[in-house]
Amino acid sequence: MLNKQLLLDTMDLFKEQPRHWNYYVEFCNLKKEIIDSWYGRLKAQILVEFKNDTDIKCIVDDGPCSFYWELLSSIETPVNLWFEISPQEFPNEIWFSLYTGDSNILTTLVKMIQNSKFEKIQFAFGDSSLLLNYKGYLIVDKCQDVFEKLDLQTEQFSLDCFAWYAGNRTEIIVKELRKKVDKIKEVSTLLEELNQEAKKLMDVQNNL
Repeated sequence: MLNKQLLLDTMDLFKEQPRHWNYYVEFCNLKKEIIDSWYGRLKAQILVEFKNDTDIKCIVDDGPCSFYWELLSSIETPVNLWFEISPQEFPNEIWFSLYTGDSNILTTLVKMIQNSKFEKIQFAFGDSSLLLNYKGYLIVDKCQDVFEKLDLQTEQFSLDCFAWYAGNRTEIIVKELRKKVDKIKEVSTLLEELNQEAKKLMDVQNNL
């Protein structure tokens, strides 16, 4: 609920000149366009950053700012990297994750990652990463390091608030994202093996 004193103080800002209020209304009307432009700047810079990578392909997905990376492999890769600002069910967070679009094989893949053979994949996501089994998500890093680099408290985060950082601290975000992707590249052989196992599981499911 809006603090009454804050409301009164805000109203006082406009009491001298009607043009001040008119400016504010115009700014409010432009809010969506400004936010879209700032997120558009971040999307463009992320695509530029990864366009010359020869082992992965960066693809823009639906949403305010959502990307995924496919391994450039000779096999189908049902398990991929994702970067999402304000995921649909967790709108006040930023996720860098390992994700599969086939929920039928999710539980088995999570168990595989817990196995010593594949556990280095989770290690590559960092000490604070979470092993999940939820709606396609296998591993999630909530990007606390990005918040720290931006000097932004997680409790202050919202999609609208983060738009300013997306448009005006773009290079910092892209640099941190590059670090994350490069860490995963260090275990790309394991990730390809995991995709091979995932493809086998999918073939079994399709033949049932």
